Amino acid sequence: MRRWDDWRRLKVHREANKYGIDIFTEERLEEIGNPPPPRSVPELAVTVDRYWAKEARGFRDDGDIRSFRGLYAAVYRRSSTLIHPTQEGMERHVRQTDSGFEISLEELPAKPKRLSTLLFR
Repeated sequence: MRRWDDWRRLKVHREANKYGIDIFTEERLEEIGNPPPPRSVPELAVTVDRYWAKEARGFRDDGDIRSFRGLYAAVYRRSSTLIHPTQEGMERHVRQTDSGFEISLEELPAKPKRLSTLLFR
């Protein structure tokens, strides 16, 4: 798990670095090296389901919505739109003002106007 975390944070460093922002020092980059990319969450969920469905009654196999894979589809995918850069997620950080668009790192209350209506009128 640590190597996958390093891979993800290294990705953030590389993306930020394109804009002149260093997340890691050169020493930390050497420590991290070249970690392997993580397995996908759906792939991990299926692996958990296959193993634990045989081991414990509380677990279901992949064909059931109550499985880890089913929960991933029903809960995580739906909720992740609040975190990942989707229109709904971005609207919580962008407001139009008289002087243009204001971007906030703090999450703002959701407003009914859609960002697309602000950008593409």
